[in-house]
Amino acid sequence: MMGSNFTQKSPTTEEEALSMAMCLATSHVPSMAFKAVLELNIIDIINDVGPEAQLSPAEIAAQLATANPDAAVVLDRLLRLLANFTILTFSYRDGPSGQPERVYGLGPVCQFLAKNGGGSSYTAFANFMYDKVMMDSWWVEHVGGDMYVSVPKGDAIFMKWTFFTGNDEKCIKLLKNCHEALPEDGKVIICEHVVSDELDQTTYQAHTGFIFDAIMLTFPGGRTRTKHEYEALGKQAGFETFRFVCFACDTWVMEFLKMPV
Repeated sequence: MMGSNFTQKSPTTEEEALSMAMCLATSHVPSMAFKAVLELNIIDIINDVGPEAQLSPAEIAAQLATANPDAAVVLDRLLRLLANFTILTFSYRDGPSGQPERVYGLGPVCQFLAKNGGGSSYTAFANFMYDKVMMDSWWVEHVGGDMYVSVPKGDAIFMKWTFFTGNDEKCIKLLKNCHEALPEDGKVIICEHVVSDELDQTTYQAHTGFIFDAIMLTFPGGRTRTKHEYEALGKQAGFETFRFVCFACDTWVMEFLKMPV
C-alpha cells in the first residue's frame, strides 16, 4: 500500500472514513504511478541534477524518449499524485510564459530510491516486487440515446461520473445541450470527484481526487477537474451560476444554474 498517510491518519468523521475506504479501494493507483516513475528513471533524472534540485515536468519530459506532445502534462498529473503522498516535494516558480509552474524535487524517501555511487538502490527491489503486476479495470455505462447530440427536456438534469471521462470540448458540448433542454430556472446537478488546487492537501478527500485523476489517464482526454475548472466549463456553456452544494459518498454535488443567484 502506497504512502504513510494511510496508516498515520485516523478518520475523525464519517465523511473522512468514507474517503479513507475509497483510498483503500484504489490504493493500487498510487503504486502504479510510482511504478511508472521508477520505470522512467525520473527520480534519477532529478537526482543527477542535484539532491536539492527541482525540475518542471517539461524539463523532465525533455530527457525522456517520447514523442508524446502531452508528455509534460501527463507527467505533472502523475508527479502531483506522488507529491500528495510526500514521495516528491513541490514548489512553484515563474514559467517561460510568466505564469507559475510546478516544479518537483526529491522527498526524503528518494535517497533510498536514487542510484548511489555504486549504482544500486531500493528501486531494483521495487521493480522486482512490481513484476507481472496486472490491473484490470472495467467500466459499465448505460445511456439512452446520445447525450452529446441532444438531452431530453426537464426542469433539472442529474448526472454522475460523466464529466471526468471527457475532454473539455465534450463536456462543454454536453452542458450546452443541457442548457438548451432546460427552462430559464432550470439547473444541471452533477456528482464528480474534484481534485485539489493545492498539492499540500493530505486529506483522504484530496488523495481520492488525485487517484481518480491518475485513473483517467486511461481515457483519451479524461481528467479530474478542480472547482475552478468545473466553473469555467459551465460559463463556456452559458450557465450564469455555479455552486458547490455538498460532499457525499466521496464525490462533490455541484450545480450549474441558468439564472444568476
